[in-house]
Amino acid sequence: MMKGSSVWSVRYHVGTDDFMTPLPEGWSIRSTVWSIVLGEREDDSFLVINLFGKALEYNLISKNLREMYDMGSNQL
Repeated sequence: MMKGSSVWSVRYHVGTDDFMTPLPEGWSIRSTVWSIVLGEREDDSFLVINLFGKALEYNLISKNLREMYDMGSNQL
């Protein structure tokens, strides 16, 4: 590698079909990735996603989805 340069590589490819529900044609879902969290072990890495007014944790390896917080409620 040349001095003073950097290279990006793709480590994870996340298909949104894994966690988005199918909607009627013409509908769309808006989601926002808030954070990419890389754990000490690869199994601990996840995305924090804002979807449907909820903060969700999406595990990059197991592809499990877990609700972290419902912004419509006042409970953690």
